[in-house]
Amino acid sequence: VMASAAQAEEKGTARFDRASLIVKDMEKSLAFWRDVMQFKLLFEPRKLPRLENKYLGWTKDGEMTFARLQSPDGAGIGLMEIKQPGFPDLELESIPNAFGSVVFVHVARDIDALHERALAAGAVFKPLGLSRSGRSKQMYLRSPSGHVLEVYELLPTKEK
Repeated sequence: VMASAAQAEEKGTARFDRASLIVKDMEKSLAFWRDVMQFKLLFEPRKLPRLENKYLGWTKDGEMTFARLQSPDGAGIGLMEIKQPGFPDLELESIPNAFGSVVFVHVARDIDALHERALAAGAVFKPLGLSRSGRSKQMYLRSPSGHVLEVYELLPTKEK
């Protein structure tokens, strides 16, 4: 159980724990986050007890499968696959920009290796190149569920 690590340090505050993404295909999404982004699988996908959560758009008839992963530096990601009659399908792949104006930003180490893995997976949305500021290499990826990720690696600074 990871609840203790997620506790806020001071009363009256909240500590960011993870981003949870609704995905269409758990296996493809797991492969992306595990194999391309190299996040560690904390626990295998599991079906959670049926529970109504009208605020998030599902009923007690919905079936949710949940998995949790973690980046090498400890950032968490949850994947939620919802199967329910009438639950809207994700159509993020057809949206040319970030869904809901959200872009998940990642700092890379060896962005060239990550770029190769992303190319092999068909996940490159904007090819690897120099950022507009010229201070980093940058690319955009699209996960199998359609979520947009910006990945950059700062270039070494030139000493004067």
